[in-house]
Amino acid sequence: MIRVTLIKPASVFICVTGSLLILVALVQAQPTPLKFVYSGTGGSTVVIKFSYEGGYFKKRGADLTMIYVTSGVITAQTVVSGTAAAAAGTITDMLRALAAGAAMKITMVTTDRFDSLFVGRAGIANPGELRGKKVAVSRYGSFSDIQTRFVIRQLGMEPDRDVQIVQVGNTSARAAALLGGAIDGALMSPSFIRWCNATGSVCFTIFPRCRTVSRSSAWS
Repeated sequence: MIRVTLIKPASVFICVTGSLLILVALVQAQPTPLKFVYSGTGGSTVVIKFSYEGGYFKKRGADLTMIYVTSGVITAQTVVSGTAAAAAGTITDMLRALAAGAAMKITMVTTDRFDSLFVGRAGIANPGELRGKKVAVSRYGSFSDIQTRFVIRQLGMEPDRDVQIVQVGNTSARAAALLGGAIDGALMSPSFIRWCNATGSVCFTIFPRCRTVSRSSAWS
């Protein structure tokens, strides 16, 4: 859920559960124009869009313009460039921007573990069949890239040597590429579980405290 905390009449902090947001000062009592950048299709993005469409932000002084981009890296770059004043994004991309001297502040981080699923296209019977094939990420250096390389190593392979990692875009773009046969594996958000089952993709997870969610057998 979204929580808005009034700090003083001229300032508001907006926090979104499921991700993180950059601090933004809102002046004036009337709704203030605010460009808000986001990426992805699940998790906190759904909460943000639902609240936006329901007029939640306007009631609390923010007249949002939603800006959609295709990766967390671009999300951070959009805020740093001044194109948007606030954002929901992945922690790695925001920390990288802060380390480079960006004038921004992280107000909330609510996910303390990987919660993504790793998906193989229909026809992939076991992890070994990914060897020599293409695995997609949003952009090199993004959180999906970091997670994907972690997964590949957990599966007993070495990124770049045993599998080819390619830039495709966020979960929606990776799903389309997977369905079209352009890639053979990719990280997906949990909201794509039904899509995985409907398309015959092999959907599973190796992350702690998670369980197999596919109608297919888990890879052993």
